[in-house]
Amino acid sequence: MNNVKEKLKKNEYRNWVKGTLGLERTNRALFEYVKAKFEVFTHRRAGPHAYFTEDVYSHIHLGTSCIRSNLKRKIKYDKTNDTWKWTNPCGKCKEAFKSILSMYTNASKKKMHLENCENTTKVTLEWAIARFFMPERNDTNKGPDDTDPAAMINLLLNCHLFTNQIRRNFLIELREARNKLFHSSDNLVNDNVLKVYFFNMKGLLTDASHDTEVDNSIREVIAKDIQTIEQLEEAEISMTLFDDALKIQRKAIYEEYETCLQENNIEQLKVLLKLAENIAADLQFMNDHSEELKNVKVYMTKIEHLQTKEEELNAESMIIIVIVTIGFALLLRMCLYFG
Repeated sequence: MNNVKEKLKKNEYRNWVKGTLGLERTNRALFEYVKAKFEVFTHRRAGPHAYFTEDVYSHIHLGTSCIRSNLKRKIKYDKTNDTWKWTNPCGKCKEAFKSILSMYTNASKKKMHLENCENTTKVTLEWAIARFFMPERNDTNKGPDDTDPAAMINLLLNCHLFTNQIRRNFLIELREARNKLFHSSDNLVNDNVLKVYFFNMKGLLTDASHDTEVDNSIREVIAKDIQTIEQLEEAEISMTLFDDALKIQRKAIYEEYETCLQENNIEQLKVLLKLAENIAADLQFMNDHSEELKNVKVYMTKIEHLQTKEEELNAESMIIIVIVTIGFALLLRMCLYFG
């Protein structure tokens, strides 16, 4: 109990909350942008960046086309040439698959997780294509709302649609930030690290907001989200926000736990279990002692206010001392001059 109380008093813990919520806000700010980019990819018919003919598009946008189900039976990996090959007789789906592969930032496309694309009959064509670029365990992903920061960042990194516009260093830095925030054993982030996190969040969204391929309305919404993130960086953290951040972390840990179970990764499972236990204990404490924690927050605010006033008084005292010292020096000089 006391451990949680002590954490709540720490500026570094509040920084962790801000970083976690900022990353989640950044992820949500990208939802409409990512959908719009894949719509551009599927609907453009003219110019050097036209990927599908009208015939190909008309064939594959239906959930019944062969590229939308049983994909593992229709492609194989050519180890000699380090590439995937379409083996099904359907020429239109072959052309579509070739266009999708051309958008991979990874030349060998080895990062493609076929289980994500095994059955995309119940999602839009745009999101069926998006799942080609996602990390594993996104086989039931129905759209942006289903996409956590890890999946979103990897999607952006793996696809030229986004790396042509968004600087890769922002994505790589935020991927590392996500892992550090969600895997932290103490949930503490210092001020300098937090500044870097928010710099990369705002940088990523700024790049997206300058993308002229999407409608101006989407770019304006992203610009507003940047302002929201800037406000979060300077905001006071309420108990509700502490709770929200822990729940975001818990969701990420549970999803990774399922992945490690499938991979029989015993050591990582132990680490994740310990993290899950810590999160559960903190959430339970907040639920059981919400009123007490509100009082802690009130006291913290009062102390900070007193510290600010003390600093102001000290500053005023220093000014008075300087003025008196200068006055005394002038008086002494005058006495010596006239004496």
